[in-house]
Amino acid sequence: EKIELNQDPKWEGKNNRVQYTEKSFQSMSDYGYCQTNWAGESPGEVGGLFWRTEPQDPNFSYYGADVGELTLDDPISFSGSIYFLNGMSDAAAYFGYFNSKDQTQSLSKGGDKTMENRMGLQFADASSIGYRLRPTLNTSQGDRAENAGPIFTPNKEQHRFTFEYDPKANNGVGAAVMTLDGESYPFDLTPHQREEGAVFDRFGFANVRGGGNSVEVYFDDVGYTARGGKLKKFEQEVIPAPYPKESGGRKY
Repeated sequence: EKIELNQDPKWEGKNNRVQYTEKSFQSMSDYGYCQTNWAGESPGEVGGLFWRTEPQDPNFSYYGADVGELTLDDPISFSGSIYFLNGMSDAAAYFGYFNSKDQTQSLSKGGDKTMENRMGLQFADASSIGYRLRPTLNTSQGDRAENAGPIFTPNKEQHRFTFEYDPKANNGVGAAVMTLDGESYPFDLTPHQREEGAVFDRFGFANVRGGGNSVEVYFDDVGYTARGGKLKKFEQEVIPAPYPKESGGRKY
């Protein structure tokens, strides 16, 4: 389904818009619909500033369209244009399909435990070279299939991408491919991964719940697969957050 981003698409947001008493500090995510045109030709796009958060930090976030229920038995695709504006070291962001229940579960201190039921694009920091744009799929048990993807640095240029998952490819086991500016980056699922399966109910952004820093990225001309029916509309909530002075800007 192709969407017009010259107006707010009313996707569901969770802690993605926050008002801060200080201009910048760790975990201050600020993304969603905006009237800029970094990634497209006319005003209106989705994106912004994405922070990694510690697993126990309650300011985890997402911003996504309700797509019904999709599984690895469904052909799934999405496409659009992307503009990588800025990025710090040890940072990451995610765009694609995910499960809202996994993204909002309570976590204790430790590693990122929300990497189940995801299929999409990971902005992955690789300190020696910058970043990679990594097509990835995580099953319901967290098993991962992926392609390392191309080096993708914040060069402030527009890029076209596609992502397509075909459940019948790879002898019926399933395979996916991302293209970026016409170059292909495919990967196959294993029989075990297909058996574990995955369930997605949102399409959009989900912050990475493993501590680190931030990237700023924008998307436009976005189209994506959704289960039939009228898409739900949500009103955006903006949450006030005080600056954690006692810990120098980083509470968790």
